[in-house]
Amino acid sequence: MNLVKSGALFGGLAILAGCGLSLNGVGQRLSLDRGDAPQSIGLVGGAVVAVGPEGFCVDPTLSRPADGFAVLTTCAVLTGSNAQAWGTGLLTIQAGPPGSAIVTGTEEVVIETLRGAQGRALLSGRGTADDIQIDRLSSNNGVVVVQFRDQGAPVVAGTDDTEWRAFLDIAGRLTTVSLRGYTSTPLSADQGAQLISDAVGRLAARNPGTQTAALP
Repeated sequence: MNLVKSGALFGGLAILAGCGLSLNGVGQRLSLDRGDAPQSIGLVGGAVVAVGPEGFCVDPTLSRPADGFAVLTTCAVLTGSNAQAWGTGLLTIQAGPPGSAIVTGTEEVVIETLRGAQGRALLSGRGTADDIQIDRLSSNNGVVVVQFRDQGAPVVAGTDDTEWRAFLDIAGRLTTVSLRGYTSTPLSADQGAQLISDAVGRLAARNPGTQTAALP
């Protein structure tokens, strides 16, 4: 492993881990008007456009665009029209600071870092490596995706313990995309993999110059 790259990656992941905002109350306020639930939002002054899979909308109350943070879930859930819609899940997007991009060309370093204790601690909601069981790690041309189970208390009440998280570079920023199903409507492995792949694909399409390929 290139220790310099690994150290820089760990530093970047640590910065993103500290950017997470409290989402207490999500799932309790599902009555936005359709016009109040946009499908995309500009982050950090528009440097990154956050968008989810088809059918997902931005929660404008929980998102913090100035901090590079967006929260999305299915539009049907936000508007209260169909809380049991297929593929219901909570998606968060976090864009790191300028110059933090490090995934493209170092995908194997990212994977090795995430497998280690420090990487698993960063995946954990409470920073405990032993809470994390990694089920799958994959990479493809600028994108790394990890599927894992977090045995600690969920960061967001009412979400499932299985998470899919993608790491990629957008506009010179290390960016993470995280997805969890709700305990009431958990995602299957195939659903989660498809939704995170769709989210990454739509992000790449909305942010020109993003170096990604289709996920495996």
